[in-house]
Amino acid sequence: MNYSAWARWYDIAYSTVSSDDVDFYTARAKEIGSPVLEIGTGTGRISLPIAQAGIDIVGIDLFEPMLDVARRKLADLGATPGGLELLNADMRTLDLQRKFNFVFAPARVLLLALTPEDQLQTLRSMATHTEPDGRVAFNFFVPNEDMIHGPQGFPYVYQGIAHPVTGNRVLFWVVDRWDPDAQTNHGLHIFEELNETGETVGKTTIDVAIRYIYPTEAIVMIEDAGMVVEEAYGDFDRSPLTEESSEQIYICRPA
Repeated sequence: MNYSAWARWYDIAYSTVSSDDVDFYTARAKEIGSPVLEIGTGTGRISLPIAQAGIDIVGIDLFEPMLDVARRKLADLGATPGGLELLNADMRTLDLQRKFNFVFAPARVLLLALTPEDQLQTLRSMATHTEPDGRVAFNFFVPNEDMIHGPQGFPYVYQGIAHPVTGNRVLFWVVDRWDPDAQTNHGLHIFEELNETGETVGKTTIDVAIRYIYPTEAIVMIEDAGMVVEEAYGDFDRSPLTEESSEQIYICRPA
């Protein structure tokens, strides 16, 4: 993925998306208390509200362009009630030599590890950085047959967005290329900016690759990583995880 380009569009893409995940992780961070570790902090979409809520948090990300945006946003905020430390690190090999009360990986971060081995190692790293009585949380979508075996390679408009600076209309196109054997999607995110006459004045195309995880596989991975599932939800309203759920959210503790 071109993270320099993604860093420019990330907050715009999320501007029309529900903030339920931000509220969920912020509330859980407040319940459990400092210190908190976020895996894949990106532009600070969740870590900044947690720091503003008075919680000390460390946010790690592999890609400096994302962290640069988070640092600018933090500087614009000025002093926050809780501290936020932003670090460049790999979630698979993380070794901060410290433990946290709450460790979480939001927004499908775990799926960016493209092999089962890397996903398992990421979970192990999260468990290693968690206090014995601490908690680990993460979320990603529930794969379904319509999604994976539907039309492939055709762009569709995922969102229509107003550009916050230019005011131009932005079409957020998605192209999916699902591989059910490898459990991957090698797709495209396309941001097309249109002026007031409908003329295209800019277009950015970003390659996106993920490896999706089924709920049964997630449970096995969690156990193999040395953790126990305490809570499993199918939405950020804390409704139960069922066969009809579109989201899978796990709260775990070290075994």
